[in-house]
Amino acid sequence: MILWSIHPKYLNDFILEKLLCDSLLAKKMIQEDDESCPQLDLFKKTSEAEKYINLYIYYIFFEFQNRQSKVNIPFVDEMKKTVKVSVTSGQINFEKQLLLSTYRLQNDNKISGIDLLDKLKPHPMFNVVNGEPESWTQQMSPGSLSL
Repeated sequence: MILWSIHPKYLNDFILEKLLCDSLLAKKMIQEDDESCPQLDLFKKTSEAEKYINLYIYYIFFEFQNRQSKVNIPFVDEMKKTVKVSVTSGQINFEKQLLLSTYRLQNDNKISGIDLLDKLKPHPMFNVVNGEPESWTQQMSPGSLSL
């Protein structure tokens, strides 16, 4: 499971669909107070983890709408919140390299626009602060993840 901190617009349709599935699973794990996934710590460190994962999912849904894809998420109307969660610049850079590596493996033409960018925009619910990648990224390398 990877919950991308970068903006969903950079993800191809396959990765975006996987992100939606992973996000819905993350929502269930948060509801059940599952401690087995360190990526959920980003949401759990807020006072309202479930509301923030809902907001995260809302922006994925919004990206599907922008692509004119038909996706139905029943709790979309609940997601009106403006407070952002912090994510580090190191995490964004790690995810950029991970995404580029994935696109290279998939021979995806979406890579050409991303290669030229110095910085990717974060997912709309995140505010970027200086810092290192999340600790769970040490278990991964850009070539080690199958999406």
